Amino acid sequence: MVRTTREREWSNPLSFFVVNVVNYRYVSGCKNNTTGDVMQEKWKKQIAGKIESRDFDGALADLEQAYTEQNGIDVDGTILESAIYHATGNVDKLWSSAREGLLLENNNSELWWLLGSACEMYGNGLHAGLCTQLAIARCLDDGDLDFYLGERVRIQQQYGVVIPEIDSFVLPLPDVDYTIWAEQVGIFLYRRFGFSIENHLYANVDLIGQVRGKSNKKLSVLEIGCGAGVNLTWLQCCFSNAKIHGIEANEVLADVAGAVGDVICGDVETMDLPYEEDSFDVILIDDALSYLKHPGDVLLRIAPLLKKDGQLLVSASNVKYWETLIPLLCFDQVRQDAEEPVIQRYTRTELQRLIKLSGYVTEHFLDVPGNDPGKSVRDMILELEEYNRSGQLNTYTTKRFILSAKRL
Repeated sequence: MVRTTREREWSNPLSFFVVNVVNYRYVSGCKNNTTGDVMQEKWKKQIAGKIESRDFDGALADLEQAYTEQNGIDVDGTILESAIYHATGNVDKLWSSAREGLLLENNNSELWWLLGSACEMYGNGLHAGLCTQLAIARCLDDGDLDFYLGERVRIQQQYGVVIPEIDSFVLPLPDVDYTIWAEQVGIFLYRRFGFSIENHLYANVDLIGQVRGKSNKKLSVLEIGCGAGVNLTWLQCCFSNAKIHGIEANEVLADVAGAVGDVICGDVETMDLPYEEDSFDVILIDDALSYLKHPGDVLLRIAPLLKKDGQLLVSASNVKYWETLIPLLCFDQVRQDAEEPVIQRYTRTELQRLIKLSGYVTEHFLDVPGNDPGKSVRDMILELEEYNRSGQLNTYTTKRFILSAKRL
């Protein structure tokens, strides 16, 4: 069934996540509070029930009474309060409540998630996952705050996107364990919805950086396999006048992506494409080719949708990347964390050939480097290069390819 974003019943498309967080943590009896008095179970169940039935005024009144009864706030209460403000769209109070809770328990995964949602609701189009990632990015480099500050500057300079001023919030907090946050939220989302949050939080900024045009250009953009809409969110930030469209097969992800633009849930290989010819300035395909049974047929199908001077941008994983080869050699599989099996990965030559046979002309080809393999793997790569005599050391250190093309 094809569902458009207009069919969602929540005013805020992420609110159903919050309700499920509340039910999962409180109604099911899952507690993770290490500071202060624990809110009585009767209050937690009662308040969570009112949130689920959308009696937000009643939930706030009960929460205030619970605070009075226990002589102060605790982490459980701040999460419930933040969930209420999230569902009602009260960004300022959500922000304040989440901040108060994190000062009590700085590695609380639900509060970090709600904080990211507060960023998302500020109206600048930034996706909750991206903002949360930036808010705790300092933890990715052994607590080095320069990493977070540097990311803000780099993003603003390279893409013209101004990240919300969250420095004053982040600086006073103790170091937050990013691993704990990612694991706790990731486990919850995987159990509830069957997909890994890690695969849908991060935009492919290398791909988006190849989009032609000035920031005020009126672009019409379509992404095939748009996931939760992170790439589309970045595009909307970089091109404020862009008309955003997406196709996503996963119903939950399509619903979340609908906060960004006009997103349709369906299988791009079989569905009727509801677009006119010459509709789009840019068509994005970020790693989605690897999951298609017939990628060439899809490329042929979408070619008429691209304007004659339009841009097809494709990102594809390099099958020869060293982190891909080693699991394949040792464990007989390409990756261990995929939600669905990868049907196809590409060499540089194969990707270029596929694009050409599908009726496009490659204009630009970019190698995106991956992680440093280390000395032992690097020595093995050098031996492989000597055996293959290709003379290209980056064959095994390139993680993905990015290709810009136009239709014939």
